[in-house]
Amino acid sequence: MIESRVNSMSLPEDIYPSLRPGDILVNIETTGLRPSSCFVFMAGWAVLAEGCEGSSLEMNCRTLLAEARRDEEALLGALREAISGSRRLVLFGAYSFVLRFLSERWNTYEDGDFLPSGTEVLCLQKMLAPWKERLRLSSLRKYDIENRLGFRRSDRISGEELVKKYSEWEKERTENCRERLLAHSQEDLRSLAFMSRCLVFNDFAESPDGSLEELSLPDSGTLCVRLSMPYEFPCSASWENGYALISFTGRTSGFHIACFKGTLKYFFPGKVSNYYYLPDEDCAVHKSVARFVDRDHRVKASPATCYSKREGVFLPLPENSPYSLEYPVFTPEYRSHLSYAEFEAEKWCSDRKILHLYLKSLLH
Repeated sequence: MIESRVNSMSLPEDIYPSLRPGDILVNIETTGLRPSSCFVFMAGWAVLAEGCEGSSLEMNCRTLLAEARRDEEALLGALREAISGSRRLVLFGAYSFVLRFLSERWNTYEDGDFLPSGTEVLCLQKMLAPWKERLRLSSLRKYDIENRLGFRRSDRISGEELVKKYSEWEKERTENCRERLLAHSQEDLRSLAFMSRCLVFNDFAESPDGSLEELSLPDSGTLCVRLSMPYEFPCSASWENGYALISFTGRTSGFHIACFKGTLKYFFPGKVSNYYYLPDEDCAVHKSVARFVDRDHRVKASPATCYSKREGVFLPLPENSPYSLEYPVFTPEYRSHLSYAEFEAEKWCSDRKILHLYLKSLLH
């Protein structure tokens, strides 16, 4: 026999669209870490209802509690059926542990994979790993992330204590134990929904494309960019990455980038043999133009002299920048480890793709 609790859970409006209709949030509790000798004694899941929009966000929740080890097969079967009807599986962490444990336990009863083929899986802990330093997280443990995001649990109990509470309930079947176990599962699901707001960090890194509120270059030589985002950040943060000071709070993100004012070189792509270097002008030109220049004032270009020069305002670029795949990149010298994007305020305001790609470069 399995104890079951079905209910609905209201979500803050700013969680959407971090979660999508059809997403399923899953949390399991096991009697230990070894699937060969331990089992799943409780599983909870919550599904964002189809048609949710605005402030009326509801998740349909269900928690199953096994009265004994013999109930595990039915518990896993119900969880598997729920996942098969979802679009995306959302877990907190221990990505490999959770899925390996579920698969190994399922294979003690049935052949085949526990997860339906093609199931998209999202691990919040894994997703947050690159943001650990930026968010000043003390660790990637669930309670530390909850505290950083301002989530407050009404019932804080460790995994070890939870297993003891389950053992107590197995023996005595007290209402107090049952309620503590089910309440803990509900808190874990609430926590998962709350932490899913962190998905906006990935949205931000992939597409920092909000409404432009400020694009200014004061006399200090630092470019200031301020964007109003279509979503709210779950917490405030600021960090430096060697290229810019980046920050976000509420619905606003900011970038402060130290500029270089002066002359840099643009090295022509393609075959160097198509260019001639003009020593008097200190630049290279295509051979179709060079044929009009006196032979005494031109030499075949080498990789180090196949450039044109540009004077202006430039912004630093990280290595492997997506910006460099579509727009010219300037450097001080041939094979310099420093590279720059040319900043032209009017152009960057009118063609938002340039600004978008540059900011995206800073976030990777």
